[in-house]
Amino acid sequence: LAGAAMALSSVTVVSNGLRLRFYRPEV
Repeated sequence: LAGAAMALSSVTVVSNGLRLRFYRPEV
């Protein structure tokens, strides 16, 4: 269960990072 929670958290963080990158691309 802990491993699944960590995996889900990691995926959420990555998704948020991609969203920020799409909304505010670094030139």
